Amino acid sequence: MFPVFDFFRELKKQTAIAAAVTILLGLVLIVLQSWTLAALLSFMGWVMVVVGVLSVLFVVANRDVSLDFGLAAMGVVQLLAGLWVVRHPHGTIKLLATAIGILVLIHALRDLQYAFDAYRANAQNWWLAAVTGGITLLLAVLILIRPFSLINKMLIFAGVCLIIDGIGDLAVAHRLDNL
Repeated sequence: MFPVFDFFRELKKQTAIAAAVTILLGLVLIVLQSWTLAALLSFMGWVMVVVGVLSVLFVVANRDVSLDFGLAAMGVVQLLAGLWVVRHPHGTIKLLATAIGILVLIHALRDLQYAFDAYRANAQNWWLAAVTGGITLLLAVLILIRPFSLINKMLIFAGVCLIIDGIGDLAVAHRLDNL
């Protein structure tokens, strides 16, 4: 056999395996939303704990170096935040979704203010900013009322994207057969 054929055979195998894993991950995100989110937040929480501990240890180990007290303080804050995330993953989800809802609400109010300003200035298309501001305001209220719904929809969307990507990779692997 020619080395080029071996290369494409290996590439096809690796692409097919990566595609299968991608599709499986997409299915897990869709089917096991709560578990996936809790596991991800737990992992992120433990990373925060480790980084917080390392920051504090770095400051303690380098006493003679003029280090800012802020590094140690940030390490302690990261450590405590990480422990809170690990202990309360669902509370973290709600807090994150609520923060997103508040940011969207602020953006909506800003858009409505722009629309009002444009209206007072007799701008032609002021109503476009009013419509987008109104829609954004409705979305913000929906997020704030049902924060878990936002997170679940994001996981479903991410899962569907991964499945589509995996199917595309399988198609590429299949095409490698025809070379």
